[in-house]
Amino acid sequence: MTLNDLYQLFLSYPQVSTDTRTIKKGSLFFALKGNRFNGNLFAQEALKKGAVYAIVDESLPHQDKRILRVPDVLQVLQQLARLHRDSLNVKILAITGTNGKTTTKELVATVLSRKYPLIYTHGNLNNHIGVPLTLLRLTPEHQWGIIEMGASKPGDINELCEIANPDAGMITNCGRAHLEGFGSPEGVVQTKTELYAFLAHKKGTVLYHAEDDLIKQQVDRFPDLQTYSYGTGEKCYCRGEMIEANPFVHLLLYYDTNPTHIRSQLTGTYNFSNIMAAACTGKMMKIDVNNIREAIEQYVPSNNRSQLTYTKMNTLVVDCYNANPTSMKAAIESFLSLPSERKKILILGDMLELGPYSDAEHKAVVDSLKDKAGIEVWLVGENFSRHAGQCRAFKTAEELVDYLKKHPLSEATILLKGSRGIMLEKALEYL
Repeated sequence: MTLNDLYQLFLSYPQVSTDTRTIKKGSLFFALKGNRFNGNLFAQEALKKGAVYAIVDESLPHQDKRILRVPDVLQVLQQLARLHRDSLNVKILAITGTNGKTTTKELVATVLSRKYPLIYTHGNLNNHIGVPLTLLRLTPEHQWGIIEMGASKPGDINELCEIANPDAGMITNCGRAHLEGFGSPEGVVQTKTELYAFLAHKKGTVLYHAEDDLIKQQVDRFPDLQTYSYGTGEKCYCRGEMIEANPFVHLLLYYDTNPTHIRSQLTGTYNFSNIMAAACTGKMMKIDVNNIREAIEQYVPSNNRSQLTYTKMNTLVVDCYNANPTSMKAAIESFLSLPSERKKILILGDMLELGPYSDAEHKAVVDSLKDKAGIEVWLVGENFSRHAGQCRAFKTAEELVDYLKKHPLSEATILLKGSRGIMLEKALEYL
């Protein structure tokens, strides 16, 4: 079966599934393979559950005309997504970065949806599987696709660009994350800026944070880019001014001659640049400033990202979806600046995927907190525990939960920050 033949099938049955547990009737099932699963083994089950065709890349004993064999299911899925994206009159905005890309993506989508029909990446489905699945949700009615792109090794962003073929893009920042895969901080920069290189070849558009010297330096390497800057400087295309983060970010947006107050529902000074990225995108796309303000003010974070939660006993700042040295430092600094009459407690989980940098980075975080008066530091995970010193330490989230059951906290303001794999969210119901 040719790619064009498969695309005609997709146009007749424009729903795609890769998981028989959530399959929808009338969809195409793509039998993906991974280290711990083989979708080829579930092709017949997918058909029984309502799939109209199953696309496989292994020889199966079933003599069923609805089972279609291709050389490589993942490659065909990616090619199908690119063909579909290119067949539509749609613009693609790609967003990547070490920190803030998911929040920025959701803010941008919230702003642009005020004027344009669009789709955007759900959750953080931002890899070589999630990006094509998102693109295959596009319909002729959509004018924009907001695509989040994640990376854990060199070449990842270029691969995703080849699938999504973006017209515009932004890199929120380049920090110290996934160092195990990137090899070094320089590897992070090289990989993220694959987006700029791709866009430069087509004279595409880039939105960038003017106060981030590293980002600006990379933008300047590609003179063919059309650029729109955001930040606090007078020369920025989209200028803003931070008023406070107490606890929510309140800023002034200078869209035209008159400043506009924006009172967001996002905590943390680090979210100022994410908000400005969304405002800049809205301004570039000629969206009215009041629509930009309303969209940002109505956005409520979810999935344990910069969430402020009040329980019966404590005030929680929940940011435990992911963590790396850059985001950990920003979260701690922002949390410590919050005014609070209650005692402050940092519950910090290990930062994963740092490779040979892991030990030094965890030690650096603990060392930075040694002279901070009036706070308690609780550490969760084997990496942090090795450097705990006088801090309270737990090897696992389960140990933390067991302690909280016996020694409940009350009348405290608490930051929970750690990598998703540490599962700090297990402690939420006991706080």
